[in-house]
Amino acid sequence: MTVEVLLSTDEIQVLGGPSEIQLSVDFGEPGPRGSNIFTSVGNPNTALSSVVSPEAYDLCVNILSTDPTGYGYLYQYVSDAANDFSWEPIVKLTPNIYYDNVAGTFTAGSRVVQVPLINILDLDTAQGLTSANFNVQYTILNDKPISSSVSVGSITTTVGGDYVLPLTFNAMEYTSGSWVSLDDVIKTISLAISIVV
Repeated sequence: MTVEVLLSTDEIQVLGGPSEIQLSVDFGEPGPRGSNIFTSVGNPNTALSSVVSPEAYDLCVNILSTDPTGYGYLYQYVSDAANDFSWEPIVKLTPNIYYDNVAGTFTAGSRVVQVPLINILDLDTAQGLTSANFNVQYTILNDKPISSSVSVGSITTTVGGDYVLPLTFNAMEYTSGSWVSLDDVIKTISLAISIVV
């Protein structure tokens, strides 16, 4: 048996998205600004320009290279328990490595070089360190073979109140077939000092 089916329709339905979309864009209420980064020539608590209006958690870098306690530090503007705001140091951006070429006179084969600790690290970090925490590498510049040693002394305080790391260098040079102590001669010592904790 066979059945004939006739399908017929007058309309077509298209299924999909709407024919028109209306989108309203609003930026909303302005919020607080983000953190700003400033630079100061010295401690930002005293050296930052009065034009600057810091807000909580702003950052500032001390770029005064002659500042003995804060050069290269990143400060953050934070409040204390009394809700008074000030710039507090949070990290030193420069590594705790000291390089220098020091020229001076050897006497009877010996020479003492006093390295200010502030040239290597900040005084807060220096608390509790001993001479054993310093790795001293050096070269005595000379045109003849040289034999030398260095002794790292205990951290001391100078008359001016600076903390120094005393380094005693002993050296002999090979000249005219024998070893002779350096005496009354100026030599340059290339220093590289780092911290070992």
